[in-house]
Amino acid sequence: MESFYINLNSHPERSKRFRRFIILISIILVIMVGLTFWAFYAFSIFNIWLILLLSLHTIIYFYLVYKGYKSELYVKSDSSVLSYKLSLYRRTPTLIFWGSIRKVKIGPTYVTFHKRSGKRKTMYLGWLSYANNINIKHNIDIIARQLNIEIEYGEIIEYVE
Repeated sequence: MESFYINLNSHPERSKRFRRFIILISIILVIMVGLTFWAFYAFSIFNIWLILLLSLHTIIYFYLVYKGYKSELYVKSDSSVLSYKLSLYRRTPTLIFWGSIRKVKIGPTYVTFHKRSGKRKTMYLGWLSYANNINIKHNIDIIARQLNIEIEYGEIIEYVE
């Protein structure tokens, strides 16, 4: 049985030196933003609410940068389970047990797993690069064939006038 692991992180593993550099630059940016807000407030250029709003925006920005940096996006599978994590906000990966699947529908930007219970689970791949999209669908196709799961291919409809 073939298994696969596809790492979807856009950044390679970072060295400790690079991480320290990013942290140092972030600290310098926060200090500069703080000094700028202090100068605006000290000279009564802006209202305090505008400063608080911009500070909140900066904090949210750094939180999202941190979450994106620490994220591990992947798709992996073996003979018993397909596991994937395609979102920054889900902490746990989504698991699909191959034994519970009766049909797999492979579309242009999605893969839908139809379960024996009648429910279905869709894995959206539209945001991935073309190479990763094709690679994931090809590997799922191979494993579904090996497990004798019915495969349906979605049509691409072109609207031409």
